[in-house]
Amino acid sequence: MSRDDEELITIYERNITEAELSKRLLENSGIKSFLRDEIMGTVAPGYLSPGFEGSVKVVIFKKNLKKLR
Repeated sequence: MSRDDEELITIYERNITEAELSKRLLENSGIKSFLRDEIMGTVAPGYLSPGFEGSVKVVIFKKNLKKLR
């Protein structure tokens, strides 16, 4: 696996509920995903995103980007 394949890419930014749902949908499709800023996005969402909507990020490995299409 190359370094490019190991790179994480943010594909979605929303509130914790929508981010968690997206993560589960991705994993049910066989795409390993992670949540970034999950704790801060839950405790203080306005600190990370002024509109409170993009406070939690869903990230995947770059190598899985083709699977999304």
